[in-house]
Amino acid sequence: PTPPPGRSGGREELALSRHPLRASQESLPGPLWHPLGESLDLRGARFPVVQSPRHLDIDGDRDGHPEIRVRGARGEVSLQTECGPYSVHLRREGERWFYSSGGELRAELAGAVLRLIDLDGDGFFGTPGVDALFVGERPYAGYFSDIILVGERLYQLELTEESSGPHLVAQPYTGPLAHLDVTSAFTPAEKLACAIFRRGGTFLDLAGKGAAPLPAGSYSLVQGRVRSGEQRARILPGRLPAVELAVGESKRLVWGGSLHAEFSYHVRGDELTVNPDLHFFDGAGAEYCEFAPISRPPVITVLNRATGKPVQMGRFGGCCRGGYTAWRGTVPAGLDLEVRIAHERPPFGTIEGIGRPDERR
Repeated sequence: PTPPPGRSGGREELALSRHPLRASQESLPGPLWHPLGESLDLRGARFPVVQSPRHLDIDGDRDGHPEIRVRGARGEVSLQTECGPYSVHLRREGERWFYSSGGELRAELAGAVLRLIDLDGDGFFGTPGVDALFVGERPYAGYFSDIILVGERLYQLELTEESSGPHLVAQPYTGPLAHLDVTSAFTPAEKLACAIFRRGGTFLDLAGKGAAPLPAGSYSLVQGRVRSGEQRARILPGRLPAVELAVGESKRLVWGGSLHAEFSYHVRGDELTVNPDLHFFDGAGAEYCEFAPISRPPVITVLNRATGKPVQMGRFGGCCRGGYTAWRGTVPAGLDLEVRIAHERPPFGTIEGIGRPDERR
């Protein structure tokens, strides 16, 4: 049979359409907004800007004379690049201006809508591990990748930037396969909303996929998300080792579950300082951070190690969003002490930890 239009064998050129950006910072794998310097640099073209506390001037035609003025605290402009118009969102914070991409590219592959977002704001949409990609209706974006997973099938993906505009090409992946399940042994499994693993230029979100097919090789966690209603946290690699997958091999990653806290303290005479260098890990070594919503700071309990009885209690100052501040207390000089914390952090319940002496002080 004759291949349908846009296909050559298994190779398919996907129609791309431009749309206003509809993604929140929470749904993206990296920062969307960037500080504005002396110019907007898009697709290798430099658009000079002049910042002031009241307005922003942009040389949109690059003739040395700014002709675009953005007033107030927010604005949007369309700049003409050699690959077509590019929408830019702008906002002012105090006397500094920030910018982000104002649009996204969309295409459809195997019944799923792909949404490409220029996350670093350089005018290009298809840099693996840098730009963002939504696949279907998933609530969180992963990174643009040279191979993506749509349903249960892998596709090779390539975005080329030409003078006529960007072109997206997909074709089924036919290389050696393995399988990795990162969901069924994660506790609690239903709260794992995103889990991006990387092999070279391949970035795959494997959350909720079961034993997902993927090219054989070595995979490292890039980041993940845990979400239960309004309660959420970000997962970082921490000390989680890479997963090695031979051709035809299938593995299940056991992680999540109860978390423990790590932090340090030091004693000088009778003064105890508990440092706010808190890190939260699961049993496999993955690290958890950016918990939301904000909760009360962790409870600190200082124990007499010989008797197990508390001699001091308190809380860190500050909050998890802005960072905690050190806690200081007075203890009997020479006491063999143990410092513990307890932190209520849904959806993980109470996270506990025992401090380590900071010998560097």
